[in-house]
Amino acid sequence: MQATASFKLTLLRGMLAGLSGVSSRNMGLLERKAAIKHAADMAMAAARGSGARWSRALLTDLSKRKAAPTGAGSRLQSRPLHGCGASSFGRKFLRRSFRERSCRAWKRRPAAPRGVASASILARRMVKKRAQVLRRLVPGADALDGFSLLEETLDYAVSLRAQVELMRGLTGALAHHSGSPAARSYQETNKDS
Repeated sequence: MQATASFKLTLLRGMLAGLSGVSSRNMGLLERKAAIKHAADMAMAAARGSGARWSRALLTDLSKRKAAPTGAGSRLQSRPLHGCGASSFGRKFLRRSFRERSCRAWKRRPAAPRGVASASILARRMVKKRAQVLRRLVPGADALDGFSLLEETLDYAVSLRAQVELMRGLTGALAHHSGSPAARSYQETNKDS
């Protein structure tokens, strides 16, 4: 599945408009990276419109982040740090409680018949876990059922692919225009594609 030409054109226009405010002179590397990502995400969500749940969720998230204080330090502090700073007691307690829960569940569980029934149970578990992963990856997909989740995921993946192609094209054009040694190495590595 490919993104339409009108989507790519709208994405390009939005990306160029968003990048026009990014200046390398008064920004550090992390600030510039965050600004480019913000512009790319905003352009992608705006190009898709409000038809997809992920685009509405992404625009909402981006507007909340924009309202937060700016600066590299505040951006880094606003992200949740999973597992960082947890005490060793907390980790041991979580491991022990998880072990106890899984042992209790194992004791309660009746012996599953071998063959087809156990294979179907395993397949259901795998599908459930993969759906949970998709719900974490796709913005706004946390309350979707199976088919809607797959539809949103496909739409989001197609949009991300178009965004990557556009950013590669922009990088190649800028590298070609600058004529620097880095541009020559970029051109040599991307001759095949």
